[in-house]
Amino acid sequence: MSKPPEIPFSYGDVIAVTGQGTKIMLWFQDPTGVIRGIPADITNPTAPVLFKDEVLFKRRTEGRTRKSKLPPVGTPVDTSTPKA
Repeated sequence: MSKPPEIPFSYGDVIAVTGQGTKIMLWFQDPTGVIRGIPADITNPTAPVLFKDEVLFKRRTEGRTRKSKLPPVGTPVDTSTPKA
């Protein structure tokens, strides 16, 4: 009896399975929006092989906030009224 492949629960839900023949990609999405592709070889369906090379998609702006822009050099800064 072969040991089934283990996929961490933190990878999220399976959203797609792509590929051709015995080479497939399992696509997962976690609650933070990260999409992860795990390559697999299913030549022997009773003992599929998961590879450690994975594909990650993250939002570049995830968790970031825009910084306020500074005025051009030489422009006096108004300090008389405090910002709320």
